Amino acid sequence: MTSADGGDSQHAATSTIGARWQNWAGNQQCRPTVVKPTCAAELQEAVADAARRGGTVRVVGSGHSFTPLVCTDDVMVDVSALSGVIEADTPNATAVVGAGTSLHDLVPQLWAAGLSLRNQGDIDAQTIAGAVGTATHGSGRAFGSFSSAVRSIEYVGADAGLHTIDSTDARFDAFRTSLGLLGIFTRIELDLQPAYYLRERIEHWPLSDVMQRWDVETSTRRHFSFFWPPTDESLQMYGFAPTAVEDGCHVKIYDEVSARDAAASDAQDGSRIAPAYQIYASDFDLAFHELEYFVDFRHSRAAVDAMRAVMRDHPEQAFPLEVRTIAAENAWLSPMYGTHSVSLSVSGVPGTDYRPFMQAVDAALRPFDARPHWGKLHCFDRPRLRDAYPRFDDFTSLRTELDPNGLFLNDHTAELFTETSTA
Repeated sequence: MTSADGGDSQHAATSTIGARWQNWAGNQQCRPTVVKPTCAAELQEAVADAARRGGTVRVVGSGHSFTPLVCTDDVMVDVSALSGVIEADTPNATAVVGAGTSLHDLVPQLWAAGLSLRNQGDIDAQTIAGAVGTATHGSGRAFGSFSSAVRSIEYVGADAGLHTIDSTDARFDAFRTSLGLLGIFTRIELDLQPAYYLRERIEHWPLSDVMQRWDVETSTRRHFSFFWPPTDESLQMYGFAPTAVEDGCHVKIYDEVSARDAAASDAQDGSRIAPAYQIYASDFDLAFHELEYFVDFRHSRAAVDAMRAVMRDHPEQAFPLEVRTIAAENAWLSPMYGTHSVSLSVSGVPGTDYRPFMQAVDAALRPFDARPHWGKLHCFDRPRLRDAYPRFDDFTSLRTELDPNGLFLNDHTAELFTETSTA
């Protein structure tokens, strides 16, 4: 790990004191002092000031987490001004980007440089730092989360120093999925790939066919995922066309195609061909409160069956079940740590008491040694997290070493990552 002097800031970062803040989904609120640095030096100044007075600092990207991961009534750092592609190395398929760059803004900039993200999900509102820090992911058995694409990270630590860490440091895998607890990211170097096109096919299959062909389709397709609707109206809640297939699924199939094939295609088979980032992203202008758990890929069929049983017992919660695949990776707090995984996500209907439904889902997936998405609703406490994550204690020890005064904690993270909650 190397350290560098960030230099003196010529002016303090802009700040807003005590205004009401809420997350993207509207289910988390707080009244922080929001600080918006335009450079690393301004961020260092804000961190140093909070440390001097014994305060706390949480960092926010787009506020896309459903959990109180960033909520604070002290300092909230908004990194959105630390954005843009800083350096693109097209021959080596890497780029250094500002931590606050939204995926929506990042992907066309990469495309202009002849590059693409290896994978991404269907929502592109997140910042790259938030996506990396929570192990946000797309779908594909050959691809890990955003955390797995990170080559190096520049960050401001609890000492207010500007540091860089990469794979030459044994602690690097702790930083890649770190929830803003080890430092505030300023720049991230990413492993990418040359710009590519995708052919998208949306089909309706019986669930029995999906499960029968699951191993083959997920191993031969770049992306194979599906939504299973518990009611006839479920798919429409996400803006998808209803299926006339009995016990049918909304199936997404993406295959990579060459630029020549993309230019020549007239897509008369009902498929769509476009730059990869245009295929991945969807418009989601609706309210939902999501839970997402990960289980070993080997348990895919049994876990889907368990989820269906719960969903049929709770017809008032009608959002569909989404099922995706993600490759194993090495980040200590990644839900995919050491395990090729399948993710199962469901949403509660805002304005209803969806807690019994979420608790039933949690209980149904518990026998499969499920792990939660850090930014999604879950029922895990500290003892369960210790059981689920083999490197959990290593991460907590490192967090204590790098931030002994809990500068980067809030009530939620203190409850999970300290022996005694500071709440």
